[in-house]
Amino acid sequence: MANISSGCTVTNTFSLPCGEEDIAVLYITYQQNDVTVLEKTKEDCNFEGTTAIVRLSQDDTLKFPQEDGQIRIQLRLRTVGGTAMKSTVLTASPDELLKSGVI
Repeated sequence: MANISSGCTVTNTFSLPCGEEDIAVLYITYQQNDVTVLEKTKEDCNFEGTTAIVRLSQDDTLKFPQEDGQIRIQLRLRTVGGTAMKSTVLTASPDELLKSGVI
């Protein structure tokens, strides 16, 4: 990940170890300053094979002000067979936004 463009609609894609049909529960947690700011679930994702695609709205990305620094992202999932997994922590940076708010 590189940037999350504040005030924009952003699509994040994640490679998973299994496909949608094998996932019972999925959480994508976005933190800034050690506080969970946003969380997406399996229901928020579209899937293409073993890739999860989640779209962040303007409202979502406006929750990450540039002055609060780096965004940390982690996926956790449980398969239908009961195996629990997590990703490494990914990082992204919010970019500068001159005109705030949803347009």
